[in-house]
Amino acid sequence: MIILLLSLTNVILISCNVKQKEQNDILVSNEVFSDSFTVNVLVTAERDDIFDMFYVLDSLDEKFTESNKIRKVIKGTGEPELISFLVDRANVLKFRIDLGRNLNQEGINIHSIEIKSKSKTLLLKGTLLKYFFNENRFMRFKNNGEIQFIPNRLKNPFITSSALLNKKMQIEF
Repeated sequence: MIILLLSLTNVILISCNVKQKEQNDILVSNEVFSDSFTVNVLVTAERDDIFDMFYVLDSLDEKFTESNKIRKVIKGTGEPELISFLVDRANVLKFRIDLGRNLNQEGINIHSIEIKSKSKTLLLKGTLLKYFFNENRFMRFKNNGEIQFIPNRLKNPFITSSALLNKKMQIEF
């Protein structure tokens, strides 16, 4: 009986093992998730703010709409904070993150972005962020690989998943 119990425990532990493969600063790992799509953003903000994530499910030509939007409030403590956007469906083709509505925000730094879908995780950090996300004119990439967003009185900064990231998500997920 004890041998059977130990064997069963060993099988469970082996099946739950997380395999990871690191490609430069991209970490790809296999885990078991539900049929959902999650984007985790590790961000530092100096003031309270609101982030929105828009997503597209059906076609890369589809426009971002209010009906496919998730809103998150962040606390501007000056310390890194993890913001999670969860979409109930796993077939997200591209996404956009609006980075703040607070016009008094002094700047926002994104340290890493983790994307989870089905059984894979992509962790993008450091200097690779600029290759996987398109910026708008209200932000700039810093030399150390972090992104600094500078709100403007008229428009808010945002990033969109690049064609490279969209293709990587299509292949991996």
